[in-house]
Amino acid sequence: MEILTEAYRKLVNDASEVADATERSKLFKAISSELQQQIKLNPSAEKDYQDLFLLSLDKLVEADAQIEQEFIQRQVGEASDPIQSYRNLIERASQIKVRTKRSARLNELLWPAKRLDESLFSLCFDKIHEGSRSMKADWFALRPDLQTTEYRKKTIAQKAALFGDAVHRSMRSQAESGYDELAYFSEDWIKSMQHHEPDFLQIMERIYANWAGQWDVQAIRQRISSAMRDT
Repeated sequence: MEILTEAYRKLVNDASEVADATERSKLFKAISSELQQQIKLNPSAEKDYQDLFLLSLDKLVEADAQIEQEFIQRQVGEASDPIQSYRNLIERASQIKVRTKRSARLNELLWPAKRLDESLFSLCFDKIHEGSRSMKADWFALRPDLQTTEYRKKTIAQKAALFGDAVHRSMRSQAESGYDELAYFSEDWIKSMQHHEPDFLQIMERIYANWAGQWDVQAIRQRISSAMRDT
């Protein structure tokens, strides 16, 4: 066992000498993962492995910090006001038209922003969530899941089975996690169903019958009624 721990110690030391921060980070991620496994497999040597594991994590944090610092340097260069320069990068990224490219660029900027200035991190985080909300709104506006030929061919009973199963799984997951079990019935979901599915209310009545006694039907009806009144 001592030979094995010394082998890992050498791996940690050798990885520390790697100049490239990205490569060093990859090495420490792999070493940390292996050490976690060794801790599980060899509880009698947990102390030795734990010390190496914590050392490896410290080295990983150092490598990742260097990666972020180098990223910031590449982005803002010798700007007289690096914070404003980085803020401009975030604003430009949020204007990228292609949604996937916009999301990728903002996520690339996110964690280095935290290292530079907390307000930049908050700004970038907000821009990412704005994109996420916009994407969700677009999906509800179009409801591609309700436009397929396969869906349109389904009977009311088949649609009720489809949504009933999805709702039941969502409600169970929410309840087990301590959240609102009726979260599936958001106002956006109800309004989009009302707009795109002419048989929405009939489908819901069939769902209530299928899952009788397992859901709070009255609470669901109230949510749907309230959302439809606001339309």
